[in-house]
Amino acid sequence: MYDESELAKKIVELRIALRRVCMCEDGDKALLSLKTKALFVIARADKVSPSQLMSTLRIAKPNLTALAKELEREELILRSRTLIDRRTVLYCITGKGRAYLDERIARIASVVRTGVESDKDGERVVNTIDDLLSFLSFVSI
Repeated sequence: MYDESELAKKIVELRIALRRVCMCEDGDKALLSLKTKALFVIARADKVSPSQLMSTLRIAKPNLTALAKELEREELILRSRTLIDRRTVLYCITGKGRAYLDERIARIASVVRTGVESDKDGERVVNTIDDLLSFLSFVSI
């Protein structure tokens, strides 16, 4: 029989384990910083509005403003306005931003690689994570 509290505990354990993997230090920065998460969201969607980014990352507008300015200053994203409504701002990733993101993903992959013994194990883990993501998709972001 399925126990909701046991499931909740497993979700907390999963969150802690994922944080451990993604907090592996790279110099003085965590591999999965807010900058990396923002670039991932923008790259996945191609173009993202500030409200979409705030909602997905669960950050406040002042924090997004500071983050977007930093990403623009580092030439990792571009801010553009739509032709239909010039008030609407969209963010898109630059080539430099994609290279930065790819490097971060590769570093996380190298950390994870140490725990995967075979291609079959890797595929099993990917499928399990896909199942978890599908299961947890009821949480709106």
